Amino acid sequence: NHVEINYQKANDTNISFRKIEPYAFYSTNRKWILIAWCHLRNDYRSFRIDRMQHFKILEDPFEDRKFNLQTYFQSSSYNHK
Repeated sequence: NHVEINYQKANDTNISFRKIEPYAFYSTNRKWILIAWCHLRNDYRSFRIDRMQHFKILEDPFEDRKFNLQTYFQSSSYNHK
């Protein structure tokens, strides 16, 4: 299902509202990261769990975008926000 989050990027005092489609969690350097399709950016994004201010799981499911974790990590758009 879709998820709504309020998210604060590093070194930014603003909190942005995002509607996302979660795909994968991983841990690196003692930080948990959620990889999700972001409707605001119309692309896959990485979200640090400790920067989420609020989340809500919605009732509406999303279509399978055929997410591939290996392809994601190999892409140039891979970036911790």
